Amino acid sequence: MKISPLSIFILVAVAGLVYSGIQPPVMVINPRALVLFTELETVDLPCKASGEPQPTYTWKKDKQDFNVAGSDDLISTVENEGTLVFKQPRKKDAGMYQCFANNSYGVAMSGIVELRLAFLQPYTNQEPETITVSPGSSLILPCNKPISYPEAKFTWLLKYSDGRLKVLDFTERIQMDHKANLVFANVQEEDSYKDTAYVCAATNLFLRRINMLNTIYLRTLPEQLKDYQIHILSASPSKMVFLKGDTVELQCIFGGHPTPKIRWYRNGKSIHPNTKYAFSKFNHQLDIRDAGFEDEGDYECHASERSSGQILQHTMRVEIESKPEWTTKPKSIVTSGGSSVTFICNGTGKPPISKPVWYINGKRINEYSNKNKFIVEETYLSIINVTRQDYMTIQCNISNIHGYIFADAFLSFHEMIRMERYPSDLEVSKGAEAIFTCAATSDTMQEDDLRTIWWKDGKAIAIDDRISLNSQNNSLTIRSVTRNDVGRYTCMVTDGLDSVNASAFLSVKGTQPPVILINPPTQVLFKEFQTAVLPCKASGEPQPTYTWKKDKRDFNVAGSDDFISTVPNEGTLVFKRPRKKDAGMYQCFANNSYGVAMSGIVELRLAFLMPYTNQEPETITVLPGASLVLPCNKPISYPEANVTWVLKHKDGSFKAFDFTERILMDHQANLVFANVQEEDSYKDTAYVCAATNLFLRRINMLNTIYLRTLPEQLKDYQIHILSASPSKMVFLKGDTVELQCIFGGHPTPKIRWYRNGKSIHPNTKYAFSKFNHQLDIRDAGFEDEGDYECHASERSSGQILQHTMRVEIESKPEWTTKPKSIVTSGGSSVTFICNGTGKPPISKPVWYINGKRINEYSNKNKFIVEETYLSIINVTRQDYMTIQCNISNIHGYIFADAFLSFHEMIRMERYPSDLEVSKGAEAIFTCAATSDTMQEDDLRTIWWKDGKAIAIDDRISLNSQNNSLTIRV
Repeated sequence: MKISPLSIFILVAVAGLVYSGIQPPVMVINPRALVLFTELETVDLPCKASGEPQPTYTWKKDKQDFNVAGSDDLISTVENEGTLVFKQPRKKDAGMYQCFANNSYGVAMSGIVELRLAFLQPYTNQEPETITVSPGSSLILPCNKPISYPEAKFTWLLKYSDGRLKVLDFTERIQMDHKANLVFANVQEEDSYKDTAYVCAATNLFLRRINMLNTIYLRTLPEQLKDYQIHILSASPSKMVFLKGDTVELQCIFGGHPTPKIRWYRNGKSIHPNTKYAFSKFNHQLDIRDAGFEDEGDYECHASERSSGQILQHTMRVEIESKPEWTTKPKSIVTSGGSSVTFICNGTGKPPISKPVWYINGKRINEYSNKNKFIVEETYLSIINVTRQDYMTIQCNISNIHGYIFADAFLSFHEMIRMERYPSDLEVSKGAEAIFTCAATSDTMQEDDLRTIWWKDGKAIAIDDRISLNSQNNSLTIRSVTRNDVGRYTCMVTDGLDSVNASAFLSVKGTQPPVILINPPTQVLFKEFQTAVLPCKASGEPQPTYTWKKDKRDFNVAGSDDFISTVPNEGTLVFKRPRKKDAGMYQCFANNSYGVAMSGIVELRLAFLMPYTNQEPETITVLPGASLVLPCNKPISYPEANVTWVLKHKDGSFKAFDFTERILMDHQANLVFANVQEEDSYKDTAYVCAATNLFLRRINMLNTIYLRTLPEQLKDYQIHILSASPSKMVFLKGDTVELQCIFGGHPTPKIRWYRNGKSIHPNTKYAFSKFNHQLDIRDAGFEDEGDYECHASERSSGQILQHTMRVEIESKPEWTTKPKSIVTSGGSSVTFICNGTGKPPISKPVWYINGKRINEYSNKNKFIVEETYLSIINVTRQDYMTIQCNISNIHGYIFADAFLSFHEMIRMERYPSDLEVSKGAEAIFTCAATSDTMQEDDLRTIWWKDGKAIAIDDRISLNSQNNSLTIRV
C-alpha cells in the first residue's frame, strides 16, 4: 500500500505591494556651503532633485523669495534642474541662497549656500623700512597682511635694485611663522644686502592676484658675532583644538646663537617620523596627519644648544574635535499606509551634536499644527496612522559648533496589486489532471506589466511535457498526477519590485492521520464586542473534525447563541462579540478515524488600561542645580502601555516634551533631571506623564506636577547615580539589549561606555541613544555576554563615577531535529526523533499520541522513550496515529507534529503454478495482483529466476496485458 499524502489545501493570500512611480522630491545634487565669485565671471549654484512627477524649483535669497525671472536674463536656471546660473554676477548678488524642489507630493530643500565675492585688499605703497641689528641677535620682520577672501597665501621674496624678485629660501635659521612673519633665529652678516630688500607677498589663489606688501632693508652693525641664549620667538598656543581628519601643524621657532636644535615629544616620549608624524620647516614644525581622537595629548618642542648645554621647551595641549558625522541617516520609506512609520536621524560629533532638527516639506516640524501626527523622540520621528494623503519629503539636520550635515528621505506609497482569482485546494485521484488558476490586477498597471511565477514547496516549478503554464490565464496544469506531485503550490504575481501571492495544496486521495497546519499564536488579545479569531486548521484524510477545550475543559461551540462559531472545513474559532467571560486558555483538537492532533495552547486575553483617578496636581520645589526624579504613576495595562511625558499648558493643550542630555525618561518611565535649572520651571505649565495602550488606541494622562525652583544661585553638585539598569541582567538571543545609566550632578556629567574594560564605539552592533545615557546592543548573541560599564565624568572637578552591569544571554528553545512523518508497511518498529537546543538547557521532550500524553497509555511496552527518541514497537495496520512533541525551557516552548501511516496493501489474485514440460515445448507462467484503491496501470510486474532478474530476448517474452511469462524451451 503506497503513502497517502496530505489531502487538504490551505489558501494563504498576502497582499502584495507594487511601487507606483510616485515619489516626493529628494535632493540629489546639493550646492556647496560656500561658492566664491568674481564680478562679471559666470558662476553657478548647483541644485537638482529626483521626484515623480518631475519637480519644479524655486530659490530664496537671505530668507526672502528670489525671483529668477526678474533678473533681465543675467540670472537663469538650467533646464530640468534648479541649478542657478549667474552670467555676469555683481557685488549685489552676494548673499545666502537656498533651493526648493517641489512637486504635488512634497517639497525638498537644499542646504544653505553662501554666494560670496572674492577680494584682496589693495596695498597702499609705503616707504621702505630699514632695520639695523647686531650680528647673532634674533629678529622678526612683520608681514602687514591684507584683508583677503579666501585667505591669502604668503611667502617672502628678495627684491633686487633692478626690480627683479626671487623667492627667499628658508633655512634652519630663517623661517616664516604661522602669522607670516619672517623669523631669524640669529641674524648674520650674510643676511644684509646692500641694494636688496625683503618683501612679504600675498596671493589670493581664487583671484589669481598677488600683492607685494611691506619692503624692509636689513643692516647688521659692524660688530663681532656674539652668542645669545635660547629663547622663544614664535610658537603655537599652549592649547589648541583641531578637527578630526585635519593635519595638525605645531610650530616652534627659537632664537639664539648658535642656532638651536629642535626635538619633538608626545606625552614625554620622543617622536620619530612615520606615516602619522612628519617634521617640516627644518624641524621647526610637527605635522600630525589625519588627526584622530587618539592623537590628543601634550606635545613638546625642546630647543637645545650643545656648547652651552642650555635646553628650553614649550608645551602644546592638542585636543581633537569633529564635525557631525552620520551614524544613521534617515531612509526613504515606501508603505501601504494604515500604520505608523519611523525615520531615524542620528550622528556623532565632538562637541556632542544637537538633537536633530526635522523638516517636513521644507518647513520645520514645529510649524505644523497637527502635533499628534508627528512624534519626535530624541533621534526618532514617528508619523502616526499614515494614509495615502501623507506623501511627503522628510529632512533632518544635525549640527555642532563645527558645522552641520543634512539628509533627506521621502514617505511614499506602494501601488496595490490585488489578487482577483485565488488557486483552490485540489484533491484528485492518481493519474488525473490538476489545474490551478491564479490572476491579479492593479489600478494603474497593465496585465503585461505583471508576471506570474509558480512554486512548489518553496522551489520554482520546472515546466516539462507533463507540467505546463498557460500564459493567457496564468493557470498551471499538471497531467497524470502522481504522489510525488503532492505539496503546496504558490502563485506569485510580481512587477519585479513587489508581489502578491496565494497558495493552495494538492493532495492525492488516500489515508492520513491529522497534522496541524495552522496553529493559533500563543496569545490573542481582544476588546469587548470586537471580533477575535483563534486560527486552527489541520490536514488529514478523511477530513478532520474539530473540537476545542477551554481551561482544560470541553468547550461547546454550539451552545454559544451564535456569538461563537467555527470556519467551515477548519477549526478556526470566531468570537463575534467577545466578552470578559470569554477570556481563557484554549486548545484546538483535530480528529479523524486515524488519529487526533492538538494545537498549542492559546491564551485569549482581554486588553485593558486601568482608568486613572484624577488627583490634585502636585508642586515640587527644588534648589537650582539639584537633581530630581518625577515619578510616573504607571497604570495597570495589558499589553503594557507606552509611556512618555508631555507639557500641559494653562489652556489645556499638550506638547510632547523634548528630552535633552540633562532631562531624560528612565526605564521606569520616571522623568529624571540630572540638574534642575531655572528654565525647567514654568509658571502655568505642568509636567504630565501619559500612558498609551496601543492595542486599545487609548491614552491616559496621569499625575500632574508643577516644578518650581528656589530663587538661589545655581550650585555645583557631585556626580551621583539617579537611575541605572540592574547590576545583573538576562536577555534573550536576538533581542536588542538596552542598558541605561542616568547620573545626576552639576555641571551635567558626560557619559562613556565600556565593555570588559574597553571603550565602546558606535557600529552595526552598538548604538548610543538618549544622549549617550543608553547603550543599545542589537541582535544580541552569546558572544555579547560580559561586563558593561557606564562612566560619568565632569571635567572641571575631575570626578568620575561608574556603574557595572553584567549581561547574560539566554535563548528560547530552537529545533535541531523535528519529528518527521513515517509511512510504513507495518510489521516492524519505527522511531521518531525530537531534539532542540536552548539556554537554559531544554527539558526532555514531552510526547503526545493522538492528543494524550504518552504516559497515559497503559500499553507501556508499545512505546519506548529514550531521551530524544520515541520508538513504537511491532506496528500494525491498526496503529495509525498522530505523534506530537513539545520541548521547553523557562523562556517558552516549541511544538511539532507528525503522523504514522501505512502503504496500501497489494493482494496477489493469481499465483504462478509449478510446471513440468517436455524439452522443446512452451512454458507459460501467469501472475496477477490487485489493490483496493490503485489501478492496474499503477502496478508493475518483474520476473526473477533463482534470485536474478530474467533477461527478455527472442526466446523469453513478457505479456504486458496479463503479466504472463512465456519461455520457449
